[in-house]
Amino acid sequence: MLGLTVADIDFDRMMICPRKQDDDRTRVLRELKTKRSRDHVPITQKTATILRSHLKDGWKSNPQSLLFPNLRNRPWKRANVVKFGLHPIPVHNENSIQRFPVKRHIVTSRSPS
Repeated sequence: MLGLTVADIDFDRMMICPRKQDDDRTRVLRELKTKRSRDHVPITQKTATILRSHLKDGWKSNPQSLLFPNLRNRPWKRANVVKFGLHPIPVHNENSIQRFPVKRHIVTSRSPS
């Protein structure tokens, strides 16, 4: 989910609808490679509330409309996600937990101890 854009979030249908993925080598958004990558991911009301809050209070406009850009308005490199102590959170709904490759996770910082 490092390449998610604002347009990929469908609050009306409560879904994340990925359209592109980031290329870790070139840092450019490209077409999704597999049918599974195109799967729409249901989100809970709590997730929708967090995303709305992020868009209202924390998100800054950027050329690609990335939902979670780095400081240079580009997709995060996977190596930096680990380097800065960020970790993936699996996206789930009430009935099941969806497991996705690293790029399909929402990345958040660890809670302070």
